Amino acid sequence: MDRRTTILLAAAAGAVFMTAFEVLRPVFSLGSIGFTTSQLAAILFIAAFALWAGKSRAGLRGRGALDAAVVLFVASNFLSAAFAADTPGALKFSLRMTLAALVYFGISRLPARAPSHQVVAGSAAAALLVVSLVGLLEYFVSFADWARLLSPWQEDSFVFGAFYNIRISSTLPYPTSLAMFIELTLPLLTASGLWLIALKPASDTRRRLLMAALAAAMAAAVAVLIFTYTRSSLAALPLSMITGAAAALVYGYGKRTAAFFLLAAALMVSILGVSTIFSDRTAARLGVAEPAQRFSAEYQILEFPADLRPGEESRTRLKISNTSDVTWIPAGEGRVLASYRWFENGRQTGETSVDSSLPRDIRPGEEFELEVRLLAPREPGSYVVAIELLQAGVGWFSDTHVRPAMVAVEIDWEGSRTLPLSEEETRFIWSVDETSTAPRAALWRAAARMWADHFLLGVGPGQFRTAHAEYLSGYDPDERLEAHNIILSAAANTGLIGVAAMLYLLAGAAWAQLRMVRDRALAPDRRLLALGLLAALVAYVSHGMLDYFLWQTGIALMFFAQLGLTSWLYYDRNSGT
Repeated sequence: MDRRTTILLAAAAGAVFMTAFEVLRPVFSLGSIGFTTSQLAAILFIAAFALWAGKSRAGLRGRGALDAAVVLFVASNFLSAAFAADTPGALKFSLRMTLAALVYFGISRLPARAPSHQVVAGSAAAALLVVSLVGLLEYFVSFADWARLLSPWQEDSFVFGAFYNIRISSTLPYPTSLAMFIELTLPLLTASGLWLIALKPASDTRRRLLMAALAAAMAAAVAVLIFTYTRSSLAALPLSMITGAAAALVYGYGKRTAAFFLLAAALMVSILGVSTIFSDRTAARLGVAEPAQRFSAEYQILEFPADLRPGEESRTRLKISNTSDVTWIPAGEGRVLASYRWFENGRQTGETSVDSSLPRDIRPGEEFELEVRLLAPREPGSYVVAIELLQAGVGWFSDTHVRPAMVAVEIDWEGSRTLPLSEEETRFIWSVDETSTAPRAALWRAAARMWADHFLLGVGPGQFRTAHAEYLSGYDPDERLEAHNIILSAAANTGLIGVAAMLYLLAGAAWAQLRMVRDRALAPDRRLLALGLLAALVAYVSHGMLDYFLWQTGIALMFFAQLGLTSWLYYDRNSGT
């Protein structure tokens, strides 16, 4: 390979690898537009491709149906954005999709006679290996402060069912994002590993070592997927890998290929079974056991200071009962602290709080008294203070619907006096309603009604998050919520045109992948990758019936990179060996 091709392939590898390592905050800004690590890697690849294509006068030829599908997908986003209520926000989302589409065009036109497919697939497999290693360390190595170490990549901590925080997300922002990343890349890891095994190593021992290494890597990825506790994945991954195994048997890939694709499903069943037997967490998540009540407490204020003055520190005394099923520890990872927050007119103030440590290990059923340091707000006024426990690296107990101790108090320079506290004031701080977050069925109904009201163009790309509140009754609006379905999301956000573009895109990719899987004259490494891409697409679509992922830049870039690899394999299948 010449130097320009080497640089291009290195840039492509970097763009694919960095899809798993997108930091939450921009690392570079151009005016008001910020770019994350994965976006910068994608931009560098697009720039390298543009230089290579210009110098070599290559890479500009058409790719038929898949090109048209990607163009229509992006065009539908921009058309919808032009008529959206929040056009700037919708255009911002459309630009992210444009970047993903450019990655598709770059990868689909990589040099045909270079090992471009091996570079792209190998980079995806390498990213999966790193993510899996980090995920295993996050789950099993308890002495590291993972909340701090992984904070550049992860969103806030995750508590489900109001009981415990156990879901891991490695270097992805959410556990569901990590699950989808594994589902997209595990088939490529499997296909790449099978190709290495098929190269006929010098000895049977080396071949067996390669097979053992591939099985171990698959087991690590499957284990991390299980520990995301994403229940949709428990069906999506086996379905995708069983599809790969069935296609391998039907179209003559051989028993070894089918066996390794089936191995992923078998590993999931085995690891899930062992974890369910030995872990109450897994059993509770699957609904086969009662979950441990990890966050439960009762508070009683014994003494509240009457001399609170703005900006000064005082102390209040509480009686606290451990009504949970676990022991609270005062130090180390998972330590429990007492602290407080000040609220004014239903909004939390920016006042600094002072943490107070527990005096000792507090066992279930035990009660104790604790003196909590209390720093008053710097300005006089009427406030509500919520005093409660929190677990380091997890969150406030009230996040899981445990009522804190609350006092309404008026503070001035002469001292302070307590005030009556109404339920209207407390609802801004704490809610007993454990179903305040809308379930999927409610979100699907909201998306369908939204589509009915905006049938042709939808409410705008990415705008379901802000527009769903008026379509949900009885649930708290949350701008993090998606429609949790790739078709309904497309319908609500971009209307009939967007749904048609999405279906055309998925059908075009599946058609090309299936044709390559059936083509026994295709080079073995390319045919194996086609099988892996087909399995990954099955995972994306099946999991996509219960979740939506294109909002996350890394997942969007990986998905379109795989579409680009599909196009490269299909339209250059007669080039190279």
